[in-house]
Amino acid sequence: MKPTVKTITGISIVSAILFMVANTLTQLSMITTDYRPLINSLGFAVLLYAWALLGIWRKRRFAMGFLDFINIVYTFGFISTLISGSGLITIIVSVTGLMVNIYLFVLCRQSRQRLRSQNIG
Repeated sequence: MKPTVKTITGISIVSAILFMVANTLTQLSMITTDYRPLINSLGFAVLLYAWALLGIWRKRRFAMGFLDFINIVYTFGFISTLISGSGLITIIVSVTGLMVNIYLFVLCRQSRQRLRSQNIG
């Protein structure tokens, strides 16, 4: 299967949503009155994914590598959430997010290899 921009975009959006849900579930159990860190982390996740996806849609050279970097960062976020998560739903969301991120990493790698072969040939 050839990874397309639409496929990578869709999987990236699913990954971002899963991270936001897992992060929210984890932080809500620890927050007393200040929701600012939660809002900041959610906003930052949206900004990073949007920036990478915009670069991919505009066919920027750095975009796949940047999406890989974001994917690695949020994979560690899922691992952290998995370790610190207390509820079953948090664990399920984190494991699902890890699987989605691994699939996204494979799609990005296939897409980069396809782009390299098109540029060489």
